[in-house]
Amino acid sequence: MTGWHSHHVLWRSKGGSDRAENRVLLHPTCHQQVHSQGLHVEKPRPVKRAK
Repeated sequence: MTGWHSHHVLWRSKGGSDRAENRVLLHPTCHQQVHSQGLHVEKPRPVKRAK
């Protein structure tokens, strides 16, 4: 497998949207493990930049 996979944090089958806020990029092997092992993925909060 190559490239990155776009993963829905809250799966669409469970009511998640296609919006960017509900998506993270995962390595293909990691993405497969998330689904096969029923793992939970959380998206990190954006870093606030100093003004």
